[in-house]
Amino acid sequence: MMKNMTAIILSLALLGGVNCPVCFAGDTETRLAAEGELYVYVMGFLEPIKKTRAYGQRIKTAVKLIPHIVYLSSQAGIDPLLVAVMVSYESSWNFAAVGKLGERGPLQVHGQAAKGYNPSDPIEGLQAGIEHLSRALGICGDIPGALTRYGTGNRCKPEAKFVTFRMKAYEKAKSKYRTN
Repeated sequence: MMKNMTAIILSLALLGGVNCPVCFAGDTETRLAAEGELYVYVMGFLEPIKKTRAYGQRIKTAVKLIPHIVYLSSQAGIDPLLVAVMVSYESSWNFAAVGKLGERGPLQVHGQAAKGYNPSDPIEGLQAGIEHLSRALGICGDIPGALTRYGTGNRCKPEAKFVTFRMKAYEKAKSKYRTN
């Protein structure tokens, strides 16, 4: 059932005119597998709000952005599923969300991380967030440390509860949705 749903969603996304010409460069099979994995993950994450108006809009936005997530993540050497998990917990795929400190976009960036970008634009917000995460990975050397630095802006030692929660969500997503 899960594989059939992936194929259906992937077909809809591709037929729906996803506008990301640069996202289609490279190994098509690998790209399609990564995109399919993310489509199924997002549907699972958003399942609790399936009967609301917000569900359709968030799915529609996710379908448009997933090719960009795959492309930008792979360019930065980051697992696209990790980025999808972060988008899920940063903005819940609601790109109009604004955080307490003025964070915006899919990855809720602000301040230095957003410098030179318009985080209210979902694609620029993705670029800013993925670059910020990539820098954090380079400084900290591991995912828990990078998530801490991403969330706090200054340290790599994973002490915050949100790091444990997101790492568990990422590990669960890998075991549940990873196709290979």
